[in-house]
Order: sequence, then structure tokens, then C-alpha cells
Amino acid sequence: MRIIIINNITHLDAKQIDDENGSTTYTIPMFTHNIPHLPFRVFCLLPVFFVLLSSPSARAAERAVGINHIPVCMNFSCRDRQFIAISPEEWNSVANWMRPAAPDAMTERLNIKNAIGWMEVIIGRYTPTHRDLGGDLGNRDAQFPGQLDCIDESFNTTAYLQLFQNNDLLKFHKVVDRAYRRAIIDQHWAGQIETLDSGERWVVDSWFQNNGYLPYIQKTEKWEDINIFYTANLDSSQPEPPKEGSFFSRLFN
Repeated sequence: MRIIIINNITHLDAKQIDDENGSTTYTIPMFTHNIPHLPFRVFCLLPVFFVLLSSPSARAAERAVGINHIPVCMNFSCRDRQFIAISPEEWNSVANWMRPAAPDAMTERLNIKNAIGWMEVIIGRYTPTHRDLGGDLGNRDAQFPGQLDCIDESFNTTAYLQLFQNNDLLKFHKVVDRAYRRAIIDQHWAGQIETLDSGERWVVDSWFQNNGYLPYIQKTEKWEDINIFYTANLDSSQPEPPKEGSFFSRLFN
């Protein structure tokens, strides 16, 4: 039942429920990066932003995340960033997806998927990220403020995973640096975890889904295995072959 709720609840519904219960939502603005707006395709093309978000200070901020200090990026390449505080009740509604502890790594990854989806719903009560649509490149329906590109998504997912780890909710995995892949024309980032016993890495990719829907989780090795002449922004968990006769289809043959 709970999985059905997560797959179908909208952020507007979540906010209405919150309001009807008499709760007060709030956003805590901390700072805004002074990065000018750029065209859609630019944001997953510029390595400089990856360097920015991989800096020691950024990683330190991730490790320090707590329910009263959750960093949330939005509006492409973390152009806008807020620190959010959620209530203990809201945190428990997320953490309960990880409780009791999973019996094995596969089950824990499923729990992580559900917990990330619900975490996005909770965060959407405090930020415009509830408006985020899956993907962003060339999407005329992109929502600002609140739209996320792959850099925003990877940063936020990593922060949520770190929050789970900091609260001892991960038994079979640990949080590692964001995953990265590139093709000739673009590049892509996602959150990433590592299995403790085998060292096998798994990508947690929230970019392809609308905010609040479940992220894709797949082996990093498979996620990185893309045709560099195609696009790094293909959903490699469910590959879509190019149309017959197209330029890209000839590259595959």
C-alpha cells in the first residue's frame, strides 16, 4: 500500500495535506550561488560545476547533514541552494522505510529507493522542488523555480543518502562520491552507494523521474556503459533504441 502512495502522490497533494493538518511549512534560505541563467543544454555540459560540487567544502557539507540541516539544490547546477529543517515526525516517515534493518543488500537498495522518493515529497513541502519534472534538456515544460538538472539531483540524492548513513540506517552500503559519465555532446551525474562486503557500486539516479517518484538504482558499471557517440542522458536502465534510419542508429550498427 505504501509503495502505491509514493508512486502516485503529488507534491501539491502533500502540501495540501500538510496545511489541512495545521502544520506550518517554512523554508530557510542560506545562500544563493551567483551563477547566471544559461540555456538548458549547458548545465549538464560544463565540468566546472562538477568541480564546484565535488570540492572539499561541498563534501563536508554533505557529511554534516542532519534533519535540521538538509542542503537542497535547485534551478540547475545548484544555482540556488537552501538548507531545510524537517520535523521529527517527517523524518520518521522517511526513516521507517529503512526500518527494521533489511536482511540483505538487495532489500536495502529497495528500501533506499522508497526512502529517497518519500524524502523528495517531504522536501517539496518546504521548497519549490515539488514542481520538478523528470529530465530537463530541451523540456519546454520545465518549472522555475524548482526545476532540477542532473547536477542538482545528484547533489540532493547524495545529501539524502548521507542523512540515512549519519542516522545508522544503512547496514549493507556506504555513501560514496557521485557517479559521472560523459558522451561527446553531454555528460551526466547521479548519486552513488557502495556495497560493503563486495565493493560493488550502485547508482541512485533521480533525474529521469518527476520529483517524488522512485529513483532508478542500477550497477554503476552498467550505468557507465554508454555509447559515447549517443548521449549520456539516456535512461540506461531501460534503453530506448534510436529510430531506424537515423544518424544515431547507424552508429550502433
